[in-house]
Amino acid sequence: MANQTFPTNDIHLSAFLSLNSNPPQLTVSGGKVVFNHSADSSLYALLERFNQDAELVPLSRYVSALKSLRSQMLSMRPPR
Repeated sequence: MANQTFPTNDIHLSAFLSLNSNPPQLTVSGGKVVFNHSADSSLYALLERFNQDAELVPLSRYVSALKSLRSQMLSMRPPR
């Protein structure tokens, strides 16, 4: 899967993937920010772990990842 990406608009999923060594590249498409994650061999296992909702994540690290992504997302807004 060389150079393939997994796009999502879900900031919570993106924060989880970031915590698990798959940080996104942010792009703007149609006026919305898209989180593009590397579609490597571990991606689908991570998606399954996220959707099972059975795993505890380190809360402070998750919140930090969420805040960081939100900050990046807001910095991509056009000036008013």
